[in-house]
This record gives sequence, structure tokens and C-alpha cells, in this order.
Amino acid sequence: MRSDPELHDVFYANGGWSGKRHEFLSYCTDDKILGDATVYSTPPGTLPASETEGHGELLPCGNCFSNAPDPVRDYVSRPQLEDTLFSLVVDDKRPIVTLLGRGGIGKTSLALKVIQRLYSERRYDAVVWLSARDVDLQLSGPKPVRPHVFEPKDISRYYASLVLSGEQIGAREFNARGFFEQQLQKSDLGSCLFVFDNFETTQNPIEMFTWIDSFVRLPNKVLITTRLRDFRGDYPLEVQGMTDSEAEVLVSQTAVYLGIEKLLTRQYTAELIAQSEGHPYVMKVLLGEVAKAGRPGNIPRLLAGSDEILTALFERTYASLSPCAQRAFLTLSAWSSAVPRLALEAVLLRSTAERQEVEKGIDSLLQFSMAEIQVAPSDNQEFISLPLVASVFGSKKLNVSPFKTAIQADVETLQMLGPSRRDDVHLGLAKRLERFIANISRRVDDGESFDSYLPILGMICRAYNPGWLLLARWHMETRTMEGYRAAQDELRRFLENDPQGPEAAEAWQMLGHACYQTGDTLGEVHAFIERAQLSSVPFHDISNTANRLNSLLRKHDLDVDREERQFLAQRIATALDKRRDEAGPDDFSRMAWLAIHLGQEGKAREYAEAGLSVDPDNNHCRNIVDQLGHAP
Repeated sequence: MRSDPELHDVFYANGGWSGKRHEFLSYCTDDKILGDATVYSTPPGTLPASETEGHGELLPCGNCFSNAPDPVRDYVSRPQLEDTLFSLVVDDKRPIVTLLGRGGIGKTSLALKVIQRLYSERRYDAVVWLSARDVDLQLSGPKPVRPHVFEPKDISRYYASLVLSGEQIGAREFNARGFFEQQLQKSDLGSCLFVFDNFETTQNPIEMFTWIDSFVRLPNKVLITTRLRDFRGDYPLEVQGMTDSEAEVLVSQTAVYLGIEKLLTRQYTAELIAQSEGHPYVMKVLLGEVAKAGRPGNIPRLLAGSDEILTALFERTYASLSPCAQRAFLTLSAWSSAVPRLALEAVLLRSTAERQEVEKGIDSLLQFSMAEIQVAPSDNQEFISLPLVASVFGSKKLNVSPFKTAIQADVETLQMLGPSRRDDVHLGLAKRLERFIANISRRVDDGESFDSYLPILGMICRAYNPGWLLLARWHMETRTMEGYRAAQDELRRFLENDPQGPEAAEAWQMLGHACYQTGDTLGEVHAFIERAQLSSVPFHDISNTANRLNSLLRKHDLDVDREERQFLAQRIATALDKRRDEAGPDDFSRMAWLAIHLGQEGKAREYAEAGLSVDPDNNHCRNIVDQLGHAP
């Protein structure tokens, strides 16, 4: 059965099996949708053991005993990761360390490599390997295998089989789980490292982690490899794709093994590494496809045809995502571009109205390496994108998603921000928002309603304050009363959060002009007086503000009480006086008129005389001196 989170309809399996797809039918509406058949393709019966299951007994290895499997034959060294993991495993600070990363990224191989280094140390007396792997990622494709341990009972019994005799285990009073819990605290073997490989395929990873975390005690430690990490209390080390130099070694090594080294050019190798994001298993599979075809092929097309591989890498992780996380993933996969996180959240929130769930969903995509994040240096805004492999997988999921139409509508909105490649993310969110507003303007001109975009713009601007300024500029350019009023609200929102920032002078000026256009005289005067307090504002602009205020005060056009008029005049007068060394004769005359309005006749004479000392023929200053009865 299948439905959606809102239970709009219920669909039942209805045949149509093709090996990759099958049909669902609603008995209520007679609608049909397609489902993924690959999840049912594993045959019943006892599967073979994993190639990394480990030995069935503890063997002497250097300075300790271990049942860990032998190192991977074609392992390519990753020195920085190896050194970091080794230091985490040998310290006495963190009882649980987690290797986190996508399927096939090299977590197990890395763990086995570091374990080999531990054998020559004296940190541990034993290394116990516990594998829950259910798929081996082989060069020929993913192969289902039998997990060696699945739940606490399996783990406890297996550990007991490694360290106890059959008679001890068979004793009536023996409790395998209780015994293992005691060994986590203090092992009879001495200091012990317990390694849980493919932790996400255990019966309940969260409960399993809580169980282990409750009992493990130093000097014993636990190392976990997992694609999913829904727990806290460990120290996570994320395994990303290989560096270019590491990937080149892997490509060269694999090409020699497959006998295709002569088919690969330097350019194709570089493209393969870039398109696969340095993912070891993906690179190996792509090289396998080259070997089959006998020539290099189009990399995105090769990936699109590798259904089994995509399923093995992503299906389990995708199935564990929340509905909001899946919606975010499918939205990103529908458009191959880096998307500003704020814009993605705003669009998804409009569709789902679940802010917390949207934020958590995007975080989980990043946490599970389903998506990648880049930060624009210009404004520190985050941009989200999908690796090519994840994008191809998501595109296939989108084709059978009941939310496809709604997602495409969201993507159409995001596309109004314009495409973002990796090399232009540095331009930041402002450029995207300018493009978004320009596209909205064109649509409004064609008859669409601006109100339909206002919720998205509002959500973006509330988190990205410069957005209010961009939106206000657009509204001012409409030169309508409605536009000026909208700009006033947006400019005030911008200035509430950044009243003295680098763009504050422009914002106060725009607000003053918008207030003038709407007849808000007090708002106009207040905006320009606030602007006058900024040191970056040219002196002549402050002088012009004083001239405007003097005119309003003379004509009694400012509808405020005497105390408020005095306050406004004093603020602009103080701003001018602080910079009087920049003043000319006309500026001094304006300062004198402010002093007259403030009842400071002595100060007014001082300013007027200062103006005459610069220009004895200045009529404005001469008139003020004459009016005050003190001609030189």
C-alpha cells in the first residue's frame, strides 16, 4: 500500500511488474501511479556472507588479537583521513567514534586500514569486528549478502563465541546480552576496540546506539561506520570524496586492472573524477562501463543507466528521510543548480507550512551526504546542490513521485533566481535575489499577481536583511503610490535590523524620498535627520536636510508639537556643528536659522558671522545678522 502524508488517497499494488517498476491502483479514484520494483528483487533464501564479515575467531595480529577482515586488496591510501581517524581511535577522550559518509565512499576500507596500524601499537589488546553489512559493492555491481549481526542478541552471541568455550555458552545461567554489556564496560581481553560496520543496517540503529553508549567505558572504545547518524553522543568524522590526487591513483589502478588504461585521456579522467565527486565506488563502476563498451562514454548517461548502483548507494538513505527531507531532495534533483538555502526553505515552507521540519529535512540531506553545501564568501549565504550521482537517483525517484506536479511548480519558482554553477556561487544571494525580483517584475507586467510571490520574498528577506533593500528599490522604480508605500515598509524593516550599516545611508535616503512622494512630511524629515547622523553622509546632504527643515518650520508645515520641532532641529544642528569645518557661507546661514528656531540667538549670530568671514558678500548671512541687530 502507498499513500501520502496527508492521506489524500490510498493505492494498492496492482501488478504491471517490469523488474524496475510496478503499478499501484486506487480503488477510490481509479488513479494509477508507478512504484519502485527493485526493493522486491532480492530472491528469498540464505544469502552468502559479506566479503568484509571478518574471521570467525580472534587471531594474533601484532600486539593484539583481532577478527577483523583482511585489508581491501586495491585500497588507495588517504593519508589525511587515516591520520585523523587513527588519532581519534587511540586517544582516551571519546568512547565512541563514528565514520559517516555515503555508501561506497570508503568508510569500511578506511577503518580496516587504520586497524592494521593499531596492530603495531599497544593501545588495544583486542579488536572485535561486528559486521551488519547487507550489500557488497563489487565492481560488477551491488550484491546482496547476509548480515552477520542484526540486533543486540546477535552481537552478544557472536562476541561470546569469540571469547568463551561452548560449555560456558551452553551453561543454563549464561546470559549472552548481560555478558556483552559487562565486556563493554571492562573486557576480559583487556583494552578492546569494538568495530560496528554498516551500523545503519542493524535492526534499530538509534536504540542500538543508546544501548552501546550506555555500557561502553574507557579504555574500551567503539568505532562505527554508517551512512546514517540519527544519534548524538559520539564523535563524528565525515568521509567525503577522494582528493584529485587520490582519485587519480584509483582511476589509474582500476584502469590497469581492467586493461583500459589506453582508452583514458587526461581530460576524460579529470571529467570522471569531477562528475563522480571523487566517489571511489562510482569511479570504479564508470570505469567498468568503459571496459564493457570498449570506449569512454558520456558520464551522466552512464550513471543514468546504472539503476542497481544508484539504488545501492542511495535507496536506504532516501527511505529513512522524513517527508520534508524527501521533498527537498526531489526539488533539488529536478534542477541541476546550486540553490540558495533560504530560497529553498521559503519555497518548501510555502508548500508544506512546516518550518521546523523543512529546516531539519535540509539538515538531514547534508548530514547524510545526499546534498552538498557551499558558502558564498561575499555574504556567507549557503547554497545547496546535489552531487551528480545523487541528482540522477533523485530524477528517477521524481518520475514516480505523487508530488511531481507540486515539486515542478516549486522548481519553476526557484528557477526565477537563475542558475548557479559552482564557480559563480561566490556572487552570493544578492545577485540571485535581484534576478528573482526582475523576473517577478516581468511576470507582474504580464498580468500575474505580486501577492503570490510576497510570502516567499518575505521569508527570504526576514532571514537575509539586504533583501528588503532590494525589494524596496524595485517598488520605488514602479513610481506608484502603492509602490512607494510598500517601499516604506520594506525600508523600515531593513533599517530596524541595520540602522547604521554600510547601506544604511542609501536606505534612509530612499525612505525619505518615499515619504515625500506619499506626503508623509514627518517621515521624510525623520529619515533625512537619521541619515545625517551617519559619518559617511556628505556634508552638503546634511546642509540640504537643514534647509528643508528650516523651510517647513518657517511655513509651519510640520504637524508636530513645539517640543518635537525643537528636538528635530537640535539633532540636525548638532550634526552640522560637529562638522562645521566643512561648512561654507550658505551652510552657516542654514545653521544660523536652526539656532533661531531653537531660540539660540547668540549661536545664530556666531554662525552668520562665521559665514561672512568666509564670504563678506553672502546675502543669507548678512540678512540674518541684520535681522538680529548686530551688523559688523
